[in-house]
Amino acid sequence: MKLESSRFGVIELPPERLFHFPEGIAGLPGKSWALYSPPGATGYAWLLSAEDPSKGIVLAQAQRLLPSYTPRHRPEEADAVQAGPREYWIVVRQAPTPGQLLLNLFAPIVLNPETRLGVQVPLVGSEFGLAELFPSEGSV
Repeated sequence: MKLESSRFGVIELPPERLFHFPEGIAGLPGKSWALYSPPGATGYAWLLSAEDPSKGIVLAQAQRLLPSYTPRHRPEEADAVQAGPREYWIVVRQAPTPGQLLLNLFAPIVLNPETRLGVQVPLVGSEFGLAELFPSEGSV
């Protein structure tokens, strides 16, 4: 699959990097998304809209960035990706303070690489927030 992104130019992605989100992603249009890791990227990727490649979000592999992060949800909340292996990704955005990021730990993106399905799962009732500072105050 070929995507033309304003950020990366024309990129060629194998079909296994395309994911369908039956329920969509909160605040973003479309249900077809491509997971793109720029050359040299380790532990993070861009989720680019296959329908409008000018739209995209930065994701970090949850277990790589925060090994102690354990999202707990009811099994049926991730049923959209079906049974099989599940990868948890965290939405990342820039914080107002240079050198820090904001992590959405409350609603991780769950991907199943076998079914190529994805879902964003709000962890209702959890202690996780939508904009957790990283690195946190005092951790550096």
